[in-house]
Amino acid sequence: MIGGQTTLEHPYSLMEDHLKEASTTYSRFSGLTMISGFAWLAGIIALLAISLANEYQEADKHAQVEVGNITRVLEEHALATVHKADLLLLEVQRNVRPDDMRLAPGVSSSRRQELHSLMKSQLESMPEVAVLQVTNALGNHIYSSLDTVPRVNIADRYHFTRHRDDGAAGLVISPPVVSRTTGKWTLILTRRLNFEDGSFAGIVNVILNLEYFQQFYQTLNLGTHGLVSLYDKELHLAARYPPSEKDMGKKLPQLNVRPYIEKGIKHGVYHGKSPLDGVERLYGFRQVNDLPLIVIAGIAEGDYLAEWHRHIWQYSVGAVIFSLVMIGFGLRQRRAEEALSQNEVRFRYMLETSPIAVRIAASSGHNILFANQRYAELINSARDKVIGTDPKLFYANPQDYEDILQQLDKGLSVTNKLVELKIPGARKTWALASYFRMEYENEQAVLGWFYDVTDLKNAEDKIYKMAFYDALTQLPNRRLLMDRLSQALAASTRNGQYGAVLFIDLDHFKTLNDTKGHAIGDLLLIDVGKRLHSSVREGDTVSRLGGDEFLVVLETLSTDADVAATQAEIVAEKIRTTLSEAYTLNERLCYITSSIGIVLFRGHQESTDDLLRYADTAMYQAKTSGRNTIRFYDSAMQRAIDARAKLDDELRLALKKQQFHLYYQIQVDNLRRSIGAEVLLRWERPEHGLVSPAQFIPLAEETGLIIPIGIWVLQTACAQLAAWQHDALTRDLTLAVNVSAKQFHEVDFVTQVQRVLLESGAKPSHLKLELTESTMLENVEDTITKMHEIQMLGVSFSMDDFGTSYSSLQYLKRLPLSQIKIDQSFVRDIVSDPNDASIVQTIIAMTEALGLNVIAEGVENEAQRQFLEKRGCNAFQGYLFSKPVPLDEFMEFLKNRI
Repeated sequence: MIGGQTTLEHPYSLMEDHLKEASTTYSRFSGLTMISGFAWLAGIIALLAISLANEYQEADKHAQVEVGNITRVLEEHALATVHKADLLLLEVQRNVRPDDMRLAPGVSSSRRQELHSLMKSQLESMPEVAVLQVTNALGNHIYSSLDTVPRVNIADRYHFTRHRDDGAAGLVISPPVVSRTTGKWTLILTRRLNFEDGSFAGIVNVILNLEYFQQFYQTLNLGTHGLVSLYDKELHLAARYPPSEKDMGKKLPQLNVRPYIEKGIKHGVYHGKSPLDGVERLYGFRQVNDLPLIVIAGIAEGDYLAEWHRHIWQYSVGAVIFSLVMIGFGLRQRRAEEALSQNEVRFRYMLETSPIAVRIAASSGHNILFANQRYAELINSARDKVIGTDPKLFYANPQDYEDILQQLDKGLSVTNKLVELKIPGARKTWALASYFRMEYENEQAVLGWFYDVTDLKNAEDKIYKMAFYDALTQLPNRRLLMDRLSQALAASTRNGQYGAVLFIDLDHFKTLNDTKGHAIGDLLLIDVGKRLHSSVREGDTVSRLGGDEFLVVLETLSTDADVAATQAEIVAEKIRTTLSEAYTLNERLCYITSSIGIVLFRGHQESTDDLLRYADTAMYQAKTSGRNTIRFYDSAMQRAIDARAKLDDELRLALKKQQFHLYYQIQVDNLRRSIGAEVLLRWERPEHGLVSPAQFIPLAEETGLIIPIGIWVLQTACAQLAAWQHDALTRDLTLAVNVSAKQFHEVDFVTQVQRVLLESGAKPSHLKLELTESTMLENVEDTITKMHEIQMLGVSFSMDDFGTSYSSLQYLKRLPLSQIKIDQSFVRDIVSDPNDASIVQTIIAMTEALGLNVIAEGVENEAQRQFLEKRGCNAFQGYLFSKPVPLDEFMEFLKNRI
């Protein structure tokens, strides 16, 4: 950070002391005589030696300050570059899905083009980065910001193996290497990518453009033989100006900075000779924050001591001449006065021409006595208007100057203090300022010099904002949230008051984002952030975790748990109500609701990670309770979530381990003849037996596993149909297969059905696909098109669970259906409930009008069958005939019916 205080004496103060000393010494000439000439000569030589020694110290200290300031700039530059590159990594890491990592290299796809466009657009305003790439678990590049993905393998690189072997490595910075993509020396920044189960999927990496560093280093004026370089922590050379290609990537153990690094010293100044070019320099070094990078700046002694060497020659010649021309007191006095006058002129000239803003103010009266042109430019005022004014007028906080004067009164110097200046009609200006006591024109005064660091401070603020705030909503991001939550836990420990974490997830945000566009989605998220902020107190924290997930930390609730819970619920309800109000986005009206999970905390009873997990659990419970609602976390809820997670893990392995089986339930006509069967999926879970479909089917739907499972069911059913074609007992049977909405709406579903039929050899006319109402009426036009394409293959369709959703006759008559299935919920009480009886009778009448077949499921007794048959239903399925059974039992059942 910029700023700080020290007691080092400043060069200008030393110069003023020297002027006073010189004045006193020269005044003694008037009391000497020609006889003491040799004594005078010895005194002058001693005086010159002292003056040269002081001048050397001044030059050396000034150079130390300069290299120190430059290394700060270099550190900020390197840190800003790394932060920007890391933001790129995090953005790509967020957008790359596990399925993207399974796509084979070289396979063309719209998704590959989408990721390429994303990465390429990210680099348009980043000259610091040469290439952005994604590498799979084998070390092959599979996505790149380049138009052609480089065919290279990096499985042996440090940054790849580090992530492969360490799942918690975070951001990794490579040593300097020659990139196999660009063929140039570079530093590579990487982050890990995982599959759904946490296993290693690959890395996302950026290749830094080290020429960008060298171009920046070239702009720093460090003299003819100045040096700027960047090393990793093992002192491998990464970038240097002047360039030294032969030394790039080399480990340079002979560097004089090594002892400091080995002792853990992170910044400092030292003298030394470069092992690369043999030049003696004053060096400054800094480790870049906590990164494995070190910046070094050096000013050659020959450059910053050039004036001092010139003075040695001048003073030596002057001493010889002075000893030869000591012909009289008057001449000596006159020359002494002239020398003093020249020093004073030189001092003033230095102040006037200094590239740093300089100001001298009276210690008493606080009026400005002197200001150079650079100071006038800094405060945006004319010089003649500055002289005589109170210096406090030019501070955004006048107390800053009062504090500085108090430090000086204690005999301390104030150096490199960050102050905000008050500049009329100009932007906010920041300066590094140093202050020293001195005597100016026989008056006690304060010398101040100011180095404009506004751009550096703005860059620092920008870097901080990029690192700790969400770019879209400007809310604190996860990193800052965790810090705030830790502080809230500490405060709760001290005051004994409860706090609360609210996990907020927008309901069906993906649907809104897909239908109305990402631009509308972004505007909605920004508005949600504003509404959340207005719904909480000033001391509470509102954060965006990513996507449509937000988190609120409430502090200083009651010391009573029940009261604190009520307070948290009131805030949550206010948030839920506020978020559900209409949004006007680009003149379009939008609505969205939210699900909110709450967990209370007091002290450090739970870790920050656990609190987020509990709040997420409560939010998920709100989702499963119908959305647009609020739920509190409790331990029973967590146990249920843990069990669900375990079930999810085992479900992913079930297909691979052949734990799924098909059960068959007979379908009969009104003469009880077998006309077909419905295949029903069962899961034989090791050590648990059969798992209820009500448990694992919704989970498979949610995780997307229903798609590969659905393909397996279709393949197995068709293979069975093909086998039945050669048996007189079964060759006329149809098989009804349930198809999930996710599977049906896959882009290549028609192709899947066609391929399965061809590979199995099954007769398409014997295959019946059962779709729910909601599946058919989602994107109706696309659904109708797909159904027609599949119908042309010879496959028929049955509408499952008819009457339980929101069927519309307008669409129903357009769907290429052959059958309607009456849901068992209507059949169950058909004999005793007039409403159910009326509904079923209406359904049967409607199917007759539409020319469709009808089948009733869930028929469990003869009374139900007779009721249905009398009203025109001639196909049945249910326990009255047979429960679902394995294939062997089903075949035995068929044989026994003959």
